Order: sequence, then C-alpha cells, then structure tokens
Amino acid sequence: VDANPPNLTRVWIIHGILMVVAFVFLLPIGTLLAHATRDLGPFWTLAHMVFQVTGLIFFLASFIYILVANELPSNWLSLPGEQYKHGKVGIAICAFILLQPILGGLFSFCPRPVRGEPVPFLRRAHELGHHLLGTLILVLAVFNLYYGMFVMFVVNQLVVGNWRVWVGVCSAFLMLWCFLLAVFERWMSWRRHMSEQGEQGGQERAVKAVGSPVKTPESPPRPEHLEEANGMMVKYRV
Repeated sequence: VDANPPNLTRVWIIHGILMVVAFVFLLPIGTLLAHATRDLGPFWTLAHMVFQVTGLIFFLASFIYILVANELPSNWLSLPGEQYKHGKVGIAICAFILLQPILGGLFSFCPRPVRGEPVPFLRRAHELGHHLLGTLILVLAVFNLYYGMFVMFVVNQLVVGNWRVWVGVCSAFLMLWCFLLAVFERWMSWRRHMSEQGEQGGQERAVKAVGSPVKTPESPPRPEHLEEANGMMVKYRV
C-alpha cells in the first residue's frame, strides 16, 4: 500500500476543513444549546436543531467527498507493515451520527413531563441515550480529528503550511467550548435557583396579601331566665 499517494493534498485539506467546521464549530455549539432547550423555551430547541443539522450536512459532505476522491481513506493512511484506522473510525462516526437525529426525532413521541411530577421513565431513558450517543460522537470525532492530522502531517510527512496552526485552532476552540459549557451549566443552575426563589417569594407575598381568614366574633351568651309555666320551671334565653 502506498503511504504517500500523489496529488491528494487538496483533497485532504478540503476534507479536513469541512470536518473541522462540523466537529469543532457547529456540532459543539449545537450541543451547548441543547442544555438550554428545557429551561429557555422552544426557540433554543430550534437553534439546537439548526446547528446539529448544519453540522451533519458538513460532515456528510466531507465524508462523501473523501470517498469519491480517494475511495476509503484507510487505503492510503498507512505505513509499511502498519495500517491506520482513521477511515474506519470515520465510518463508525458516520453510522452513529446518522442514528442520532433519528433518536432525537423519537423524542417527540415520549410522554411530556408534567410540572411538579417526576419525569416519565421512557422520556428519562431517551434523554440519557440521546445525550450519551451525542457525547460518544463528539469524543470519537475529536480523537479522529487529531488522529487524521497526525497521519497527514507526521506519518505521511506532508507539508501543508504550519501544522501547529491547525492543531492550535482546533485545540483553542475545543477548550473554549469546554469553558463555555461549564459557564453555561453554572448560569443555568443559578437561573433555576433564582426561579425557584422567585416562585417561593411570590407565594409568600400572596399569603401576606390575602392575610389570615377573618373570624367573625361569636355573640356573647344571652342570659338565661326561668319562668314557671303550668307548675314547671321553664328555662329560656332572651
């Protein structure tokens, strides 16, 4: 197997750029927005879907392009006696990423939780599966992204500008995404806490405004009188 196929520099660059746009920018942002869908309303759900679908389009474009241009990448990402699995990992990611929107679409058929009641088991299981599969896709994609750059720049000794710039840009944005995810989770937790405090304070103010029920004072007992009637003492009130 030829480890250095000729005239594929442009193919690799286009393939890599499309993958970087998908897995370093669009899909991580969509994942970040997914954490806002439950608390901030339907607009954020729509934004999450737009970013994820756009990222999926970029991924499929890159995947199909490399297949059409050079068959399977695993055919040439190799050295004598050693075969690299960048292409095969990419195929696994493709299978998972096509399954993810199907799993997300099934979300609409799960019973919706009622405020104040526990989340139904089916919906909780679906949320967990959707979240875990999305996390697995991102982890595999980030691994394969750096793995592809390793093969491209180190194994094949291909000089395409400064490889440190590629690695630096990807690493910087991924670290920024992790930081924003942590900040976003903190902000959402604070927002839920303030919302709960606001509801509790509103209930207390409502109780104070209404006040305790006004009790009607009981009339004092009327004096009793005795009167003789037909030889019997009769008690009556006046």
